[in-house]
Amino acid sequence: MKIEETKSLVKQVVENYFKYLKEGNTTEIIKLYAENAEVIPHGSPSYGGKNNIEQSYERGFKSIKLHGDVSFKSVDIFDDVTIVRCEEPAQIESLKNETIVNAYFRELFVLVKNMNTGNWEIFKYMFSQNPNQVKNND
Repeated sequence: MKIEETKSLVKQVVENYFKYLKEGNTTEIIKLYAENAEVIPHGSPSYGGKNNIEQSYERGFKSIKLHGDVSFKSVDIFDDVTIVRCEEPAQIESLKNETIVNAYFRELFVLVKNMNTGNWEIFKYMFSQNPNQVKNND
């Protein structure tokens, strides 16, 4: 497979991730993850395994909704491993008290090719917020 085709497939996985994230769709997000995946969140302990990841999204979708547009900064392919770096100026809407806070997320995805299905899956997902890049929309 050509590099541009691989980049397109990998970017589609990440674009689907953000689509499902905005929709609050845990069922579809969890399908994007490898069985032995790990999430490394900003300011919280890391956790792994699809069951723990699913529970985390379910809790999150009950308390917040994200609004933003992701931009790809790089897609680096190394055989059956791909590293994707994104940034996302976003707004975090609290579903409990209906407040909205501006944020700026930096995200790193490590995707691996599933040898059984040939599909690209999220193996590691790390994100952080950078308050110095928050754009104030006031």
